[in-house]
Parts: sequence; structure tokens; C-alpha cells
Amino acid sequence: MKISSSLIPTGDLVEEIHQVFSDWSSQVIRVYKEESHVELEWLMGPIPINDNKGKEPISRFTTNLATNKIFYTDSNGREMLRRERNHRPTWDVELAEPASGNYYPVTSKIVHRRLLNDDAKGVDEALNETAYGEGLIARGRHFVFAGEIAGSNNVSLAAQERLLAQRILLAPWVFISRGSAAQTRSVDKKQASSVVALIGSTFDRDAIPDLSVIVFCCSAALECAATEAGSNNLHGDNNDDNNNNIARLDYIIRSPVV
Repeated sequence: MKISSSLIPTGDLVEEIHQVFSDWSSQVIRVYKEESHVELEWLMGPIPINDNKGKEPISRFTTNLATNKIFYTDSNGREMLRRERNHRPTWDVELAEPASGNYYPVTSKIVHRRLLNDDAKGVDEALNETAYGEGLIARGRHFVFAGEIAGSNNVSLAAQERLLAQRILLAPWVFISRGSAAQTRSVDKKQASSVVALIGSTFDRDAIPDLSVIVFCCSAALECAATEAGSNNLHGDNNDDNNNNIARLDYIIRSPVV
């Protein structure tokens, strides 16, 4: 789409570029002074269909980086997978449609779509969602990081992305209500003979070396001694041969000393 109008406000904390593409599509680009990423917030819809054509708006990022056809995609928030353009690891591929042939579905990065024909992919209907007789309006944000894969300050680029995603999507909600102290008591020595501590990581192995540490947990109400320790991956199969890059889930069991 071509930009029909733009506005560039600036401030002490953030600089913005307001872009209007049409009466149903616009975008705000933000660069924060204390952040290492660029934020793009887009507003799409209702997508017009008076021309009897379905539409799938996308955000296209163009770069002159010498990547040697290598890029990475997030696999369901678990790990970053290495991809190679116009390539398949197990057979020789010839792509007649290079755009769709190099497409990897990452639902958190979709913009919007309104289609009039069924694509025969299992839904058995056209993806033409409406509300009150109009097409849906979608709002979302993309965040762009740039730099070496190894990152900076001992934090990889993949880890920087994951940290930001957690900060935005898993922000804590604070609820305050009246209640008794019994509702917030820790494990009672009379009620349990052991304490199980689960320690997990959402990062790829070695994404942040400083976070690969030994952790000792113990309840202040109990005198503890470790009786068992082990590790597991987030898939639960413990197959190191097939899961070399999966983040590990470590657990430690503490038993009270009586």
C-alpha cells in the first residue's frame, strides 16, 4: 500500500511516525529512547470487499543484510528454528511459488485477512468474519530487533525477543482483596513431609549464559535437605538426541529434617 499521509511527532521518551494508507489501514512506528527495538502498531479493517476480492494485508520488511538465505522462526514459543530460503533439509526442492514456499505460519505475527472463497484447507468456509454486518477491525503490534545473533551484554537476540514477549504478554495482574493470613501461608510442617520446587526456563539452551545457574530452594519454615534432583525437558520425553536445543526443566525435592 502507498502512504496517503504521515505525521512525525517527537518527545523526550519516544519518537513516532504516523502512517495512513487508506480509510481502513494505518500504522504507528515508535522508537523508544530506552529500548533496543522498534515498535509497529497497526490498525486494519473493516477490509472492503465491494470489489468481490478477498484480501490478506501483510507487513513486509526489506533488508540488505547478507544472511546467506538463513533466517529463524519461533516454534510455538518454545525455541527458535533455523530456516533456509528455497531449501528443504531432506529433499531437493524446486519452488514454483517462492513466496508461499518460504512461508512459515507464526500466528503472533499475522496482521489480518478477509477472504471470500474457501481455500479447501479444512475450515470448510471462507474466512469472512463480520460483526454487526461489517468486517472485523484488528489492532496489533510487531516488534523489530536488529543486531548480531549472539546479541549483546551476554543476551542473545532470541532471548531479547523472548524477554520482551514475556514482559508484554505475561505482565502481572495485581488483585487486592480482604482475606485471612491462612490463605497465604507457606507449606505447613505438619501437613507435608516434603516440598517440590519446579524451576523452568523459556529460553533456548545457552540463550543467556548468565541464567544457566545452580539454584537452591528451601522454605524458611522448614529445615531442608536435598534428597533427589533431576532434569526434564518441556516435552517430557528426556530424549537428548532429538531435543538438543530444548530448554530444560530442572526440579529439586526438599525433605524436612525432623
